[in-house]
Amino acid sequence: MVNRNATLASGKFLLLAMSIASAAMTGNVFADDSTDEPLFQEWKASEEQSERLREIIKTIGGDAKLRVSTHAGDIPDIYRADPEKPGRFIPREKTVTISAFEVSDSNKEYMGFRCAPFDDLFYVEHRSKRRDPKSERVFGPFSGSPLELFPEIERRMLKDIARGDTNPFICMREIARVGHSGLNARVLKMVDKVLLLQMEFKEKVDLVRSAEEVLSIARESSGKQFLEQADVDELLTAIDKKLTLHKEKVDDLTLEFPEDDYIKALDMPKTKRINVEESLWGKPVDGLQFAVVPEKTTLKLEEQVHVKLVVKNVSDGDIKFSVHDLIQDVGPEVMLHGKRVMVGRTWFSGWPPTNRYLLKPGDQFTLAGSHIIAHAEDVKKKDRAGFGVTSIPVSDDVLADNASMNVDYTMSIGHGESWRRCEDDVMRVYSPAKGEWKGRLDAGGFEIKFER
Repeated sequence: MVNRNATLASGKFLLLAMSIASAAMTGNVFADDSTDEPLFQEWKASEEQSERLREIIKTIGGDAKLRVSTHAGDIPDIYRADPEKPGRFIPREKTVTISAFEVSDSNKEYMGFRCAPFDDLFYVEHRSKRRDPKSERVFGPFSGSPLELFPEIERRMLKDIARGDTNPFICMREIARVGHSGLNARVLKMVDKVLLLQMEFKEKVDLVRSAEEVLSIARESSGKQFLEQADVDELLTAIDKKLTLHKEKVDDLTLEFPEDDYIKALDMPKTKRINVEESLWGKPVDGLQFAVVPEKTTLKLEEQVHVKLVVKNVSDGDIKFSVHDLIQDVGPEVMLHGKRVMVGRTWFSGWPPTNRYLLKPGDQFTLAGSHIIAHAEDVKKKDRAGFGVTSIPVSDDVLADNASMNVDYTMSIGHGESWRRCEDDVMRVYSPAKGEWKGRLDAGGFEIKFER
C-alpha cells in the first residue's frame, strides 16, 4: 500500500514530509520540545499536501498535537525494505493501521495511522488521491497512540458500524491481535458500545457477530494479568451479559419447522445413492461427515469432471440442517507442490431456494453436483466457468511432469442467518431454523492428475 521513494541513512528513515523544526510547524499540528534540529529530512511532499494534513488533523483532533518521537532507532520496527521493489518500504508484521478512512465528502482523500503499539509509536499515512499509491506520503514518527490522541477516530468508527459497515472491525481485529493492553482496553470499550447501538435487530446481528470475533481475539492475545484487572473484568462481565441477552433474542426470533418440511434420505432416488471411498470422508463434526466424490481423477485439458457433494450422519440421533446455493458456495482449494493454485469460478445472482434435510443415524445424502475443468495456463478462460464450474489453469510443466494437484473442499452450514418478514410483520430467522445443525465441514480431499 505504501509507496516510498525514501532511503535509509544511518539506520533511519527519511520519511517526514516537512521540516520539523520550522516555525510553521511549532504551535500548529506538530510539536517538538526535545530539540531545535529536525530529526528527519524533508521527504518530497508539497507544501500544499503538508498544509492539507494539518487541516485534517485539526478536524479529527481539535487541539491535539502530534509530538515527534525521538526514538529514531525504533523506526525499522515499523517498516522494512521491500525485497521485490528496491527503494520502497512496506509495513512490518505486528503493526496495525488504525482508522484508514476517507477524509472528504468526495472520497478522494484517505488517511490512516500506522502503529507499532508495543513501542507507542506511529506514523500518519495520507493519500491526496485515494486510489493512487503514488500520491501517498508518510509523516512521522510520532509518540503515543492515535486512539488516545484523537477520540474522533473512535467516534467515526462507531458511526460507520452503526450504518452497517463492517470494515472498522478489520481494524479492531488487527489491533486486538497485537495484544497491547492499552489498545485492547479501548477495543473492549468499543465492543461494549457496539452492543449498545440502537438499530433494527436483523441489521445488528452481523455486527454483533463481528464484535464477538474481536472480543475473542482480544481475550486470547491479552495476558492473564490484564484480564484480571478489576475494571477489565467488570467490563467483560457486562459484555458477556449483553451477548447472552442478544443470543436469547435471536433464539426467540428463530422459526421452527415440522418434520414434514424436511427432505429425508428415503425420499432420494436409489439411482442417486453412491458408494464413497473411506479416504474421501472428512473428519466428523458434531455427528455430520462430508465427502466430495469425483467421477474420475485423471483430467485432460478442456475436459470436465463431475463431482458430488455428499453428507452422512455418523451420530446416534437425527440431524436436521438447511442449505441454499451450495453449488456456488462450496468450492475447492487446489494445491500444487504446497502452493495454492488460483482457480476460476463464476458467480451468478438470484434467489436460490432453501432446502431442508433430515438424516437419521447412518443416513447418507447427495446434496448437489459440481464440475472441475482444466485449461492451459496461458489461455484466458474468463467466460469458461459456467454455473458451479471450477476452472483450473494447468502449465506445460505440470503436463510434462504428469504432476498431480491436491483438491480439498470445505462446506459451511448455518453460518449467517437468512431472515424473512412474517405475517406479524416481524423479521424472523428462516435459516438455520431451531434445532438445525450449524458448523463447518472439511472433505477428505483427493488428487487429480493432468494429461495432454
